[in-house]
Amino acid sequence: MAVPLVLVREAFDSAGEKHFHLARVFYSILFGRNWVFAILGFAYLKCLDDVVDEDTDTDRALAVLERQQELIRRAYAGDTVRESLPYPERFGLPFFLYDRTRGNELRAAFETVFDSMRFDTTRRGRLIDAAALDAYVVQLGSTVFRYLQHFAAPHTTLDDAFAAVAARAYLYADALIDLRHDLRLGVVNVPEEDIVRHRLCLDLDDPSLRGWMARRAAFVLDQFELALALARRLDSRSLRLLARLYLSTKRRSLRRFLAREGLVSGDYAAAASALSGST
Repeated sequence: MAVPLVLVREAFDSAGEKHFHLARVFYSILFGRNWVFAILGFAYLKCLDDVVDEDTDTDRALAVLERQQELIRRAYAGDTVRESLPYPERFGLPFFLYDRTRGNELRAAFETVFDSMRFDTTRRGRLIDAAALDAYVVQLGSTVFRYLQHFAAPHTTLDDAFAAVAARAYLYADALIDLRHDLRLGVVNVPEEDIVRHRLCLDLDDPSLRGWMARRAAFVLDQFELALALARRLDSRSLRLLARLYLSTKRRSLRRFLAREGLVSGDYAAAASALSGST
């Protein structure tokens, strides 16, 4: 199905791409002839996540998710949906119609992402334990990597071990980088056990939380090293390239964040040592 160029440009802008023509060449090489739908689906999820994440009213944010799930239901059922949709639905509709023609291969992935957004929204203001946080991270992160694999290497199977470790590296790095923002919204990505065990004060200027961040950084950077090692064993060249790109870019963002926070690399080993001695 044909997608208007103006919509593709808007999707690139919404997804944060700064150089349309360079990115267009990159995606067309990596994702082949379906690259337009890969970026539309990604832009849709990113925009929707921003809308839900930035809304401090929990009920209103949940209502947004309900409307999106109704859009998905109607699109996959073949119901007529008006084409002059608002942001971010105008990215989603052509993607859903594309996937419907291919046997609904990615519908379950989108439902999983919606579940994760709902989980994030409903846990505002409460603590969760390490097991629940890890299960959420692995499920969401693995789904995102499988979405990318669908376009970059559609005839391959993504290794479960790689997907889990890459999910932990990427999303736990995001959690550290966005810690201040998330705490303002009441989303606590610090396991309840750690808060109790180390008597953490949930304030980024408090030494107790900064110490936890350094210990967490040591763990996350180890996950990046393991994920990149596993990525080298992936069957598809395109998938290996994609995995290295995404993981290396996020690792670089984490290191820059830690440098801005004054948590230099020498602190990681000391913090990890202190953690092992306190457990």
